[in-house]
This record gives sequence, C-alpha cells and structure tokens, in this order.
Amino acid sequence: MTMSLRLSALAIGLAALAAVLMPLPEMRPALAQANPAAEREDAMETISKQLRPLAGMARGQQAFDGQAVKAAAEKILAEFNRAEKLFPEGSGGGKSRALPAIWEQPDAFAARFEEAKAAASAVAKAGEANSQDRFQEAFKTLGGACAACHKTFRAPEN
Repeated sequence: MTMSLRLSALAIGLAALAAVLMPLPEMRPALAQANPAAEREDAMETISKQLRPLAGMARGQQAFDGQAVKAAAEKILAEFNRAEKLFPEGSGGGKSRALPAIWEQPDAFAARFEEAKAAASAVAKAGEANSQDRFQEAFKTLGGACAACHKTFRAPEN
C-alpha cells in the first residue's frame, strides 16, 4: 500500500471514529444528564476553585485585582448557570449530598440559585469597576447566598 493510500485510509478511519464518538447536537443535553450528580459536583468544585483567590482578596491576604475578580466571578456565574440545570428528579442519593428538599421545594431552590447568580454578577461588576469596597460587599452577599442554599439543600459532609 502506498503512503497516500495509507494516509487516506487513516483519514477515513479517524473520520469514522469521530462520527461515532461525537454525538449529534440534539443528543448532547441528554448525554450531559447521564450523570447529573457528577456534573453538578464538577460545577461546584469549579466554583470553589474560583472562590479561593476571591476569599484571599476579601481577607486582605492577597492584593485586590479587579480584572481577576471579574474573570473569577464570570466563571462562577457560568457554573451556576450550568449547575442549576443538573438537578433532575431522582438524581440525589448515593454519594450526592443533594437533599430531597431540592425536589420538595423547587421554587425555593430556584430562588436560591437566582440569589447566587445575582451575587456573582455583582462581584463581577465590582471587579469591572475595580472597586474593592463594592467587591467586599458583593462577596459577602455571594458567601451568604451559598451558605443559605447549602444549609437548606445540601447534606453535611460525613
């Protein structure tokens, strides 16, 4: 087999593999929901990682950086938007710390997400304005929103 035939065969094989591994766009939401508990854990871990430098700035352990604040808060907001869709009925239990109250009180749960998203947006705006004072207030509000949601809707760690 010549080199060009081998390359053609390889290209065809890779295209076939890509077709199998890449689901149709209309199938992607269903696949993302295949393990919603793992997906939301990933989203929450991403949020936690973004909060760490912000907490350092809020405590004065790290210099305030408006651009970094804005970037982190925007990532937090994006993860809140992703996570709120990852609580389908029946996705609690197992390793999940999601409490049944999520599905028993869906309006209250949705309201907590809205509060958290509004707070993350305010943190981003404070960063954009390069305002440490606004950041401090917005960050406290964000922390309060997270704590309120976790108090009602998340089981404590064992």
